[in-house]
Amino acid sequence: MRKPVILVVEDEPVLRRLVRATLERAGCEVAEAMDGRTAMQALDSLRPRLVFMDLRLPDTTGTALAHRMRKHPHGAEIPIIAVSGVTNTLDDAQLDRSLFAEFLLKPVSRERLTSIARAYLPSNGEPVARTGPSRRILVVDDDELHRQLLVAQLERAGFEVRSAPNGRTALAQAKLWKPHAVVADLFMAEMDGVHLLQAVRDDAGFSSTPVVLVGGQSEAGLDEESLRQLGASAVLKRSPDTNRLVKSLDRALDQGPPTRPTVVDDAEVRGRIIKRLEHQAGISQELRRVSSLQAAQLSVLAGVSEALTRSDDLRAVLGEALARCLDVKTFSVGAAWLRNREGRLELTAQQGIPGAFAGQVDDLFGNRWLLERTLSTDEVLIVPSRAAPREKVQGLLKGLAAGSALLVPLARGVDRLGVVLLASLDGDLRGRGYAFARTIQGQLSQAVLLARSVGELRSSEQRFRGVAEAIVEALLISEPDGGLVYANPSATALFGYDQGAVRSLALEDLLLDGTLREGRWRAQGAARDGARFPVEVSTSGFGAGGGRMAHVVRDITHEMKREQNLVRLAQEDELTGLLNRRGFFEQAEQVLLKARQSGRHASLLYLDLDHFKTVNDTLGHEVGDALLAQMGRTLRSRLRAEDAVGRLGGDEFAVIVTEPDAGSTRRLAAALLVLLRNVAQDPRWASARVTPSMGVASFPDDGEDARGLLRAADLAMYRAKRSGGDRVEWVVRL
Repeated sequence: MRKPVILVVEDEPVLRRLVRATLERAGCEVAEAMDGRTAMQALDSLRPRLVFMDLRLPDTTGTALAHRMRKHPHGAEIPIIAVSGVTNTLDDAQLDRSLFAEFLLKPVSRERLTSIARAYLPSNGEPVARTGPSRRILVVDDDELHRQLLVAQLERAGFEVRSAPNGRTALAQAKLWKPHAVVADLFMAEMDGVHLLQAVRDDAGFSSTPVVLVGGQSEAGLDEESLRQLGASAVLKRSPDTNRLVKSLDRALDQGPPTRPTVVDDAEVRGRIIKRLEHQAGISQELRRVSSLQAAQLSVLAGVSEALTRSDDLRAVLGEALARCLDVKTFSVGAAWLRNREGRLELTAQQGIPGAFAGQVDDLFGNRWLLERTLSTDEVLIVPSRAAPREKVQGLLKGLAAGSALLVPLARGVDRLGVVLLASLDGDLRGRGYAFARTIQGQLSQAVLLARSVGELRSSEQRFRGVAEAIVEALLISEPDGGLVYANPSATALFGYDQGAVRSLALEDLLLDGTLREGRWRAQGAARDGARFPVEVSTSGFGAGGGRMAHVVRDITHEMKREQNLVRLAQEDELTGLLNRRGFFEQAEQVLLKARQSGRHASLLYLDLDHFKTVNDTLGHEVGDALLAQMGRTLRSRLRAEDAVGRLGGDEFAVIVTEPDAGSTRRLAAALLVLLRNVAQDPRWASARVTPSMGVASFPDDGEDARGLLRAADLAMYRAKRSGGDRVEWVVRL
C-alpha cells in the first residue's frame, strides 16, 4: 500500500531539500514544488495528504495559493501548514484561519516537522496504542479542519467516532447515538463547550457521560478548576499530538464524570463570564490593530493632502509625509531618495538625522547598495536581516543612532520612484513597524506622483483639477467669507450637489455644528437630500496671504457605528435584545441612585419559567429561544424606558423599577405575571405547561444595591417555585 504523500512548497532549494530529507528520514513520502504552478500540478497528480507551504513564492503568495487549493476537488480538506520567516506575514495569514491548520516561523526544528507530519497523517504501519473495546466518542468543533483532524486521530487510536459542528447539533445526536464520551471545543459560535457541558450534566439521559474540553493557546487561561467543578472530566490545550487527549479519554471512561457541585456561587459565575468577555476582546484584537494602522495611514495621507494645498515643492511634501510617519512614535528617523532625470537616486528629504552625520546620509553611510537593492523589488527591506546582515550595516545603524530600520520602495506599476528610510531605536521592526510601512507604501508612492503633478501643473486650472480629482477624500475650497468655489467629484458625490450648485452655497451649509479652524476638527455633514452624517475635516489655508481655505472631508459614519456597536455588544443580550448581566447591573445602579436621591420606592423583580427545560427537551432549542425572545419583548413593552430590564442567563430575567409606593409595585408585579402567563399559553409551546415564578425585593429594606436585592429576590422566587410556581412572592422580613 502506497504511503500518503507530503507536498513541500518552497522556492529556496537548500531549505526544500532539508525539509524533504527530514521527513523522509521519518518514513514519509515527500514531493517538492518550487512555485504555485508546480504545486497545483502536484495536487492534481499526487493528491498529497499534507502540505507544508512557504507564504512567499516567486509567482504567488501562500495565501492566494491556499485559496486555489481549497477550491480544487482534491484540496478542500488537506491540512495546509503555513511557513514563513517573517512574523508579520504569519500574522496576515492568520486573519483567515480556515485556510491553514498550523502556522510555523522559520527556522523550524527537525523534531517539530516530524511531530506535525505524524500528527496529521494516517499511521504508516506504526503500531497504535489500543484502547480496549471500541468506545463511541462524539467530537464537537465548529472548525471543520480541526474537527476532521480529531476524528481521524481518534479513529487511529481505536475509537468509534462521530462529529457535530456545534453544541446544539451534538445534543440531538447524543440522544440518538449514546456516546461513551464527548470531546468539545471550548468556544464555538453556536452553543460553546461550556454551555454544552452544562446541558449534558442537566440531562438525565446522559448526565454521566464524560466531557473533555479542548481550547487553543489563548483559551487555556480559562479557570480550569471552575470548568472541572461544572463537570468537565479534563481541560486540554489544542495540540497536533493526541496522546494526551487519548489518555484523558481513557482515564475519564474508566473513572466516569467528576462530581458536579449542586451550587455554583456568584463569584464563580462572574469569573466565567469575565473570561468569556476577555476571549471576545481577544477576537477583536486584530480589528483594533488594523484600525490603528488605518488611522496612521489616514494621518499620513491628510498631511500629504494639506502639504499639496500649500506648496508644489516636492521636498516640502515628502518632509511633511516623513514628519507624519515619525508622529506614529514607532520611528525616530526618516529620509527619502527619489530618482532624478538621470535616473540616479537623490536625497530629497530627511527628518531626525543626527547633525553630526547629516552629510553621510546621501550615500546611506556607505551602504548605497541597499537603496538599489530595495528599489529593484516591491518588498520592504528589514535592516538588519538575512538580506542586510548586521556586520555589513553596523555603520548605518550607528549613523542613524537606531537599533533597526526599514527601507520602503516607492513605485507605481513599472515606474520606480524612490526609496524611503524609516529607522527606530527598537531593535526589531518586524511587527507593528513593518505592518505600518507596508500600509503607507502605496500612499507615499501616490504622494510623490501627485506632488510631481502639482509642481508641473501649478500654473494652470487643469493642474489643480487633476490633482484634486485624484484625491479619494472629499475636497472643498472656500473663500475667506465661507463661500464655496470648488468641490472635487468625491465631495459632490458625498453631499449630493453638482459643481454649479456648490458655487451658490457657503461652507456652513454643508458642515454643521463645527468650529471652522485650521487643523483637524469634527462636524456634521449635511447632504442635499437632508441626510446628516458625522465627518472629520482637515483645514489649511493657501494662496496669497492664505486667503482661501482647503477642507479635506472624511465621512466617519462607519467608524462611529463600529464604536457604538462594540459598546452595545458588551451590554446587550443577543437573543432577547435586553440588557445582559453586566449591562443590567450597571443600569440598575443608576436607577437605584435616582431613587435614593428622589426618595421614590424601588423594587427588583426576579423571575424565571417553571418547567422551561421541558420546552428544550421536547420541542427543541429553537422553540425555547423563541419563548425567551417573546418574554423579553413582553417585559420591555410593559415597562418604561427608565426601568432596567435584563436577561441574566437561561430563562432568568430581572427588572428594577421605581414607583410612588409599594402598592404600585404590587400591581405591576401582578400585571407582569398575567402577561407572562399569556406568553406561556402560546400554541407553539403551550404543551410544555410553562408557568412564571417571581420574587420581589424592596429597596433599601431588602438590599442596599442591585446585587443585594437580587440575592433577596432570588430567595423569594424559589419560595414561589416550592409553592407550586405560577405566583409572586415577596421577601419575608424577620
